[in-house]
Amino acid sequence: MIDEVKRDYSDEQIDKLAHRLQGTCDSIEKALEELEFEKEMTISDCNELDQKVFCCEVCEWWYEISEMDEENEWECCGCNEE
Repeated sequence: MIDEVKRDYSDEQIDKLAHRLQGTCDSIEKALEELEFEKEMTISDCNELDQKVFCCEVCEWWYEISEMDEENEWECCGCNEE
């Protein structure tokens, strides 16, 4: 059974990961490797990251959560305007 509340990364580490991803089209795995974070992310870690940044489903770039289009979740405002 998966422990849905377990977190392997601290708030500070999630903040670093979010900052590292923002403005890139890199994978989470690549960012974890570059930050030398060796544990796999848990569901709770991913949920925490989703509160800070998101990867646009159209352009595949990472943005702050505030830049998510209100009408089309998981799309950035820029892609929705096109």
